[in-house]
Amino acid sequence: MFVRMMLHWCVALAAAVGVLILSHGTVFAETNVLVTLTTGGDDLRGGNSAFIRVNLNGRASTREVLLTTGAAGNSHATKRVTFAETFTAAEVRSITIRHDGNPRSGHPFDHYDNWNLDRVLVQMANSSFVPVGTIYKSNLDLLSGYSFENFPLKRFTGDARTLLLPVRSFGAEPDFTILSIVAKSGSRGLAVVVHNIGGGDGNVRSVICSTLDRLTTHNLLATPSLSSGARRPIDLSFLPRRGDQIICSVVGVRLDGAREFNTSNNKRIQSF
Repeated sequence: MFVRMMLHWCVALAAAVGVLILSHGTVFAETNVLVTLTTGGDDLRGGNSAFIRVNLNGRASTREVLLTTGAAGNSHATKRVTFAETFTAAEVRSITIRHDGNPRSGHPFDHYDNWNLDRVLVQMANSSFVPVGTIYKSNLDLLSGYSFENFPLKRFTGDARTLLLPVRSFGAEPDFTILSIVAKSGSRGLAVVVHNIGGGDGNVRSVICSTLDRLTTHNLLATPSLSSGARRPIDLSFLPRRGDQIICSVVGVRLDGAREFNTSNNKRIQSF
């Protein structure tokens, strides 16, 4: 009886985490992901495709799987994706989306189909595809620009068929993020606290803040260094108005001048 109860408990637990136990005792673990795509004015033609792959730290990437076979213009769609490989959010280095807009078979008048991908949200999900955590959110990534302007995150064309979404830094890499945005007393502008949460030192090039109708930049080339784990308030002569929604971005590089890899957490949006 005890053995039978333990067997039922193990099967239930395996189902909860998305593990399939076969009759011969072989265990296959899967990882479920939800991908929300916002398509702009140029659609993904029906019959053309996009694929997704997750690049993992310290081991091989997942196999590429189908993401979607079409997307209407100016639309939002959430896709369920299952990877055969087991991984956690903490192992994800980056995500690759590949577009295939080649002319479709049997359509002699087709040309390569371009696609405007405006925004992407990637979430880990449980076995029932309920979201359990965010992996990537494009409106917090420098790839989506510095302001509230609605430019495509990526315009896929025949000459630009892949999009790499950075997720996490590893090893001796800097990783700059904005910890807080505070209005200073006496109408003296903003204090934007930049934090290097990465394992390596780096240089902060600038902090940029904007509202829907205003933009300001603070250049930090004079004293740019920020060591691993350090944080620093950056003063901007930017006076928020009541009701303003402000977006601030930090632009950073490694000590050798190369661009910081992980830009997915370089923006912070705050209302006043």
